[in-house]
Amino acid sequence: MSARFDSGGDLTGLSLAAIALALVATALVIRGVQPAKKLNPQAQFTGLLGRYCRLWTAAARADDPSKAAPLYAKDAGLVFYGLGDTEYNGWSAYGSGVKSTLLDNVMSLRFKPLGDLRVTRQGNFAWTTSDLQMAVTWESGRSQQLDVEQTAVWQNRGGHWLIVHEHLSSPALPGHGI
Repeated sequence: MSARFDSGGDLTGLSLAAIALALVATALVIRGVQPAKKLNPQAQFTGLLGRYCRLWTAAARADDPSKAAPLYAKDAGLVFYGLGDTEYNGWSAYGSGVKSTLLDNVMSLRFKPLGDLRVTRQGNFAWTTSDLQMAVTWESGRSQQLDVEQTAVWQNRGGHWLIVHEHLSSPALPGHGI
């Protein structure tokens, strides 16, 4: 069957079906290219902070900082400040430093967000500040809770937000070297 015009110039048969199919296909394409709904930065980074707390808690449980490694960019020149203002250059140094100064000295450790997360985002970069509660039981059996202030600079790389700089601070932990 071929498309043809009748004597009045109207399309018939297959031509009408082809036009209808083209309209449906165009509507589906237009609908498919609409931008996906994006989480607002506050909601997105609230989720990331919750993940941060879960992964560092898991790292302490396993005495293995690599559990938290997915949160961090691995560039050698990045600077991270752990508890006690110790400076680490690159994730490798940060992970091993946190292991020796903190994880090797605790029986349990848990981080919990205190709900005051502040987020500023500019393109592929964001910086966050938040207070975390750290509950720790030292190898000696002594338990302690303290507030930890966290400032982090994040970079979106390939659709994933990674920490490219972090600074943690807290009151001194006497007798624990941090």
